[in-house]
Amino acid sequence: MPTTPRTSPARWAACVAAGAAAAVCAAPFVPARTQVPDELRCLAGIQTVSHGIDQLPALAANDATRTRLDAAFREALEGAGFTLSDQPTPPRLGLQFFIGTDAGHADMVALTTILAVHQEVELRRLNQPMTLPVASIVTTALGERDQLEDLMLREIRAATRLLRRYVQSASREP
Repeated sequence: MPTTPRTSPARWAACVAAGAAAAVCAAPFVPARTQVPDELRCLAGIQTVSHGIDQLPALAANDATRTRLDAAFREALEGAGFTLSDQPTPPRLGLQFFIGTDAGHADMVALTTILAVHQEVELRRLNQPMTLPVASIVTTALGERDQLEDLMLREIRAATRLLRRYVQSASREP
């Protein structure tokens, strides 16, 4: 069979050499399996938690809203498979809400929700046990000012689902 420039042995050899060189050069770009970050690893095995709402914005800071948000937080945590403890012992999940507004859009709010996981740790530098936030889940949302409580309820569920996913992921890692 006659060879053409397309099928010549030299062309095949050049293609094989180029492919091998590409594989060798690409090797450093393929990430090696790395250790799970400490912020995720510290969530492994969390099943029982205490919880609380640590900060409410002035727009929502009333007892009735706090009660509804706390009930929704409890329900979301239980629905995600966490066992709730009334003891303040760690791990403790604290919710914080922050509101941003813009005078040009007075009917709208930007909501930032932080679900912080507080756990007891040993701080080697000071040789002391402390309870510190070791991981935080942050969500953001835009909504109408008159629907702020509904927006906060939705973000509680979203942050709790993310926490469950992170705990499951950390618990699977060696």
